Amino acid sequence: MVAVLALRRLRGAGSEAIILSATSNLIIQLGNLATGVVLARSLGPTARGHVAALAAICLTVSLVTAVSLADGAMFIAARNVEKVRVVIGSSMLVLVATMLAGVGLLAAETPLLMKVAATDRVWDVAPWVLCAGLSQAGGFVQALARSLERFSLWFWLRVLSTWNYAAVLILFALTVGLDARLTGIAMCAGAAGTTAVGALFLFRQLHPIEASRAVAGQVVRYGVKMHPATIALLTRDQLDKVILILLVSASEVGKYVVALALSSLIVSAASSIDQAIFPRLSAVLDSQARRKAYLRLMKWLAPLPLLGGPPLLAVSPQLAAIVFGARFADQPWLVICGGALGLLNMVKVLANVGLKIENRPGVLGANETAGSIIGLASLPVFVKTLGILGAPLATGLGAAVSLALTLFAISRQYAREASTADGGP
Repeated sequence: MVAVLALRRLRGAGSEAIILSATSNLIIQLGNLATGVVLARSLGPTARGHVAALAAICLTVSLVTAVSLADGAMFIAARNVEKVRVVIGSSMLVLVATMLAGVGLLAAETPLLMKVAATDRVWDVAPWVLCAGLSQAGGFVQALARSLERFSLWFWLRVLSTWNYAAVLILFALTVGLDARLTGIAMCAGAAGTTAVGALFLFRQLHPIEASRAVAGQVVRYGVKMHPATIALLTRDQLDKVILILLVSASEVGKYVVALALSSLIVSAASSIDQAIFPRLSAVLDSQARRKAYLRLMKWLAPLPLLGGPPLLAVSPQLAAIVFGARFADQPWLVICGGALGLLNMVKVLANVGLKIENRPGVLGANETAGSIIGLASLPVFVKTLGILGAPLATGLGAAVSLALTLFAISRQYAREASTADGGP
């Protein structure tokens, strides 16, 4: 009975979140597609590879120094609704420190950025240094909107972040042309716009802001426990490009990035569910009701990759040629493998929710770290043997390992809880 009530809560109060999440992800992916097309057709494979590596380094530093603060704030706020203002205020103090750490660390790596960008001018990479702080702020205000259940605002902040970046990028492409520096400026504009709008609309609800050192410690502790999983996911999405730029030509890296465009579209479907359901399932305090609600959702969602995946993969090379140009689609199996990787990661995102809502970020982090180590370690071997086609295969191997470990951990915990509920030892 309790499980039924929990599901009704998710369907009722959570239905708006799911619909808005799915809609915003669709609009965001259209924006990502627009930026991908503009970058591919304006820069070409070689320059596109350089920009992809710069973005990967920037996002890597940003996410590593953020210590999963947004996840920590959302979880602690969901478990302490009556203290949500204190949780958010305390998290904002931590945010200032993590932003400064991100900008400072990336500034120290300016010579590396210049080498990756194939430039001898500091000005060409300066915007990417600022992105390390601004992207943290933009992600944090989106997390605040979710924590406060301001789902309509969250919707517009996510859309604004992507399309502001896309609009500035398109403007540059149509007027002065694109290069690494202007692409970095456009990315900063997207994050800055999101931060400003989010702060404007949330200020009244949060005022007066309160803070507590003890609450800040709770947020940071959860974030630190969750952080290995975040870093592992980061290596899946970004660090492979940094390594590849050292192994193959920038042109091949550019083609690999385009091949992963289909993967991003697929994973966004799972992210819609994760982003909407995670805070609500975390707020269900009855463990049996929470478990049953999660399992029922997974039974409904699990068949989707199997039903929709094969037809999409079959036409993916043709779609890549039409959208990005023939220069990026001369290796059809690379595009197909990129899409298959997206299907695998879609399942993994949904499985990860099971450990996140059970306050087991440490186990999730260990699983993701193990998979990432295997994927990164096998990347040079696979690429040396198979060329650029080995990149999605190596990443997929790591993803499969982490998924298997997560499913094993969830099944063990749920079996143990079910045994206890039935009166077992």
